[in-house]
Amino acid sequence: MRKSVLVRGIALAVILTFAGCGGNNDNAKSDSANQIKTEDVAQSNDESEKIEYTSSSFKGINYKIPSTWRSVLSDNGQNMYYYPTENSQPMLMITYYEIEITDLESNLDSVMDGMKNTEGTSAFSVSNGTLNGKSSRNFNYTLTLENITTKVSGYTFPALSGVAHIMWGQEEKDSDDYTSIFNEILNSLQYEVNPPSTTVAPTAEPTPSVEPEPSATPSTEEPGITMSQRNALSKAHDYLDYTAFSYSGLIGQLEYEGFSTEDSTYAVDNCGADWNEQAAQKAQDYLDYSSFSRTGLIEQLEYEGFTAEQAEYGVSAVGY
Repeated sequence: MRKSVLVRGIALAVILTFAGCGGNNDNAKSDSANQIKTEDVAQSNDESEKIEYTSSSFKGINYKIPSTWRSVLSDNGQNMYYYPTENSQPMLMITYYEIEITDLESNLDSVMDGMKNTEGTSAFSVSNGTLNGKSSRNFNYTLTLENITTKVSGYTFPALSGVAHIMWGQEEKDSDDYTSIFNEILNSLQYEVNPPSTTVAPTAEPTPSVEPEPSATPSTEEPGITMSQRNALSKAHDYLDYTAFSYSGLIGQLEYEGFSTEDSTYAVDNCGADWNEQAAQKAQDYLDYSSFSRTGLIEQLEYEGFTAEQAEYGVSAVGY
């Protein structure tokens, strides 16, 4: 059974954050434009030691960060990484996904399920909490990838018109204690939550019933299409607006949403997608998150359901 696109996209970003994807990413861009002002803030565990913090903002989420930490914006613009030193792995990540929030608690729980069931995670725990006086989920887990074990903690919370994360990780062998810094960053978080629109269209004044005259414009609705086919086609377009899919991957996603195999296949056959271009887009998505060999990227695309020819096209299209 497939997880929703939201869950898979967020979980992938979260898991790969501390897997060496940031420090050596040539596509990442330093982002110092968000810096506003600096001030001294004392560490709670040592009143004699002071750290200079910089007030920063990402996607409308405001917070303080140590002024000596380096910031890097991911190529897709959804993730902001922070590094304590020039050559360190990312210590902190803030990420934001703009989605339509219809059921806040269900969205947060779904993201937690996606993270928990992603390869490389263990000892996953989650609890209900609050950030900025609003509902959130606090999570902790161990991430083991490429023989490196990292302890990860963070919060998932609704922000603006979507869902955001703030999370931090340290390699198990790292003995430095950053607890007071993370608490300072958490305490400084400020953001708004835009509720779903509840605007009701005004009721029009009743008008006399008039028989419509025959229209010369043909109907845009395809004759013979069923309601379930029409809805499956609409959902397919929604998913393709969000991320890239292979032919079989999109059918599987629609089936996960409850559409029959027949309706899902109809929708994917008629959605107008160019599967070569979808493969290229998916290849770029993966390279935005992590590093791949050419062979490894082709295999990843084939795992996603692309044919060997489509995978070759996609990898070549991004310059490999």
